[in-house]
Amino acid sequence: MSQKAKGALLGYVAIVVGIVSALIFTPVLVAELGTDNYGILNLAMAFVAYISILDLGMNDSLLRFFVKHRGSTEEKEKFLGRMLFTYVLVGFFIISVVWLLAESFVSIFAKGLTLDKILVLEEMFKIVGVGAAIMIASNPLSSLIYAEERFVFLRSLEIFTSVLSIVVIYLLLINDYGLIEIAWSMCAFKVFTGLCRFIYVSNALKFRIRLALPQWPELRKILLYGAPIFAAAMMGPLFHKIDHILIGSMVGAAAVSIYAIGVMFNKYVMSLTIVITRVFTPDIIRKIDSGISSAEILSLLVRISRIQALFIYLVLGGVVVFGQQFLVLWLNEDFALSYYVLLFVLLPFSLEIIGNSRNIVLQVKEAYWYRSLTMVIMAIINIILTLLLLPRFGVIGAAVGTGAALLIGYVILGGVLQAKAEVSFLKYIKGVYGKTLPVNAVMVCMALWLTHGITFTWLTFAGAVVLYSVMYVAVTYILLLNRDERALIGRLLNRKQLTS
Repeated sequence: MSQKAKGALLGYVAIVVGIVSALIFTPVLVAELGTDNYGILNLAMAFVAYISILDLGMNDSLLRFFVKHRGSTEEKEKFLGRMLFTYVLVGFFIISVVWLLAESFVSIFAKGLTLDKILVLEEMFKIVGVGAAIMIASNPLSSLIYAEERFVFLRSLEIFTSVLSIVVIYLLLINDYGLIEIAWSMCAFKVFTGLCRFIYVSNALKFRIRLALPQWPELRKILLYGAPIFAAAMMGPLFHKIDHILIGSMVGAAAVSIYAIGVMFNKYVMSLTIVITRVFTPDIIRKIDSGISSAEILSLLVRISRIQALFIYLVLGGVVVFGQQFLVLWLNEDFALSYYVLLFVLLPFSLEIIGNSRNIVLQVKEAYWYRSLTMVIMAIINIILTLLLLPRFGVIGAAVGTGAALLIGYVILGGVLQAKAEVSFLKYIKGVYGKTLPVNAVMVCMALWLTHGITFTWLTFAGAVVLYSVMYVAVTYILLLNRDERALIGRLLNRKQLTS
């Protein structure tokens, strides 16, 4: 089996490990830490997510250079030395940002958190922030490993550190250690990741690592290439994590916990469609570069989005019907409110992830800056709506603000696609949702009616989910799939097609 095949397979393993770990370990974290401390942990991670994007989007630029000069080890060694020096400077910059930001926590969270919680949050952020800065400084090494297509090492390291960190945190919790010790363990694993990259590049790839001063023309070219990527990356954490900080500063740590549980499944649902999008990406690029018409682009996007929708509908239907019961069984009654956060955010977010193949078209059409600008608009709308709704409606208001911003952004990008690729947004909506959405809405309504008033145990819950899934598959196959889609799903489930 090739490196690509093994890397793809390990990528799916990493997704499964992430989902299973979250399902098993989150209740343990909540029970051992308590609702308030779990909220503090999520606040610290929200801030770390912000500082983790301060590499200015250069990572993709580095990967492009390493791929371009794949046959020249000497050129790559010199470039690696210059970029490592640059990234070391970036690391020190990130540490200074962490310290300055942490010192402002008392004023930011004075209303929502007690002083002792703020001081714990401040110390956690400093500890994990330093670890994140060290790992970011090693990003050029990661780009080189990707360019050399050593995917097995990267995926194996990801899975290993993910599982081991959970084990270590669990051992800390059962031995009565707290948030600060958890932060040190997170810092240690980030440093460990950077060290493993260094050892692999120097020993396995046999590259000599020598720091050198960067060349401004080269650096300028890298920054220009990475600018739109950085802009989109910067807006991503700002959009998806700003609610945590606003809730923490205005309401409190317990509310952060409720909101965090409600939105934690977004990334796992998104991972289902990313797998499909990656399979189709080369095909999209080749066809657009070959000069296919706008009608053919529309047909291609509808075909891909319908396949993605068929997977997402099953998840969404299950969330709507069984989500609240699941949260109560999984955690406790205190998190029943997270169900409404989940609905208000995940339902509009699903439109975006079902149509994420649109982003490939924008990249090929050199219109990706418009997505970055749209994310800025979405972030501003989200902040304004959250500030307006949070004081009156609590975490539900924050979720409504986020959902509304997602819907507005989705419509804007539909207009951008129509303007830049001449793809009719209304025809796309009709092609993807014209029949599938009404049929699934009827199924969900029937399931809600049949399960109304039932209190589930884990056994009856599992049985109900299986029955709903069987009904969904049968109805979808009979009423929604056309002949091409049935054949396409068969190919997608074939490992050789997914890893070719």
